[in-house]
Amino acid sequence: MNLLGTQYTLKNKAYEIYLAGCGRPSHCEGCHNPESWDFNAGTKITNNTIENISAEINSHADLVENIWILGGEPLDQPLDSFLYFMVNLLTDTNCKIWLFTGYDLDTAVSKLLERNSIGMCRLLCVDYLKYGAYKPELTVNNHIEHGIQLASSNQHIMTLVEIEEYIENKLNPHTQIKLNSNKELVSQIQEKLKQNGGYCPCVPKYLWNADTKCPCKEFREMEEGECNCGLYIKTPKG
Repeated sequence: MNLLGTQYTLKNKAYEIYLAGCGRPSHCEGCHNPESWDFNAGTKITNNTIENISAEINSHADLVENIWILGGEPLDQPLDSFLYFMVNLLTDTNCKIWLFTGYDLDTAVSKLLERNSIGMCRLLCVDYLKYGAYKPELTVNNHIEHGIQLASSNQHIMTLVEIEEYIENKLNPHTQIKLNSNKELVSQIQEKLKQNGGYCPCVPKYLWNADTKCPCKEFREMEEGECNCGLYIKTPKG
C-alpha cells in the first residue's frame, strides 16, 4: 500500500492522508488527481512512515482534531496492509477518524461485508464515513453534513453507529434495528466503544472476544429486544 501524501486543513482541523490507488470502474468526472488512480504511485508505507505521521500529528495535537483518510480509494486498498496502517496509526493518536469513499452506500457496505466483518468500521476505528462520487449534474451549494461541505447531492456522511445500524438492518430483513432515542446515552456508549476497541462496554475486559464485539452475538441472535448496553433496539418488521 502506497502513500501519495499528506496535508493539513486548518478550517476542518484535519490532517489529511492520501492513499494511492482507485479501482472503481468509473472514476469521478473531472477528477483533480487522476495520478491517484495508480496503486504504484507515491511511496510504500512502512513502519517509519506510520511513526512519522503519528509524530507529526501528536506534535500539533492542539491543531489536529480529525484524521481524514482519502485516496485514491481507501476501500480498494489491500485489507491486511490497510488494517495494519490504521490500527498502528490510530493507537498513537486521539482524533476523530473520517473515511472518504467514492462508492455509493450499498457498494461501500458490500465492500465492508466482503471483508468478513460486520464491525469493519469499528475495527478501523472509523467515526465517520463519507460516501458517493462527485457528479457534476448533481452539483449543489450549501450541502453540509457534520460541518463538511459536500459537492453533489448524492454524497452523504454517516456516523459509525448509523453505519452499523444500516448494516444490521441489511443483514436482517425480518427485523428492524434502531438506536436508543437517548442521544446522551448513545454518545457515551459510542465513546466507550472506541476506547474499548469496539468491545461492548457492559462486558469485562477478560471476556472480550469475537462474540462481545459490538453488536454482540447475543444481540445479533435476539428476535427482538434491547441490547445489554442499551445502544440498539430490535423489533420485528411489519
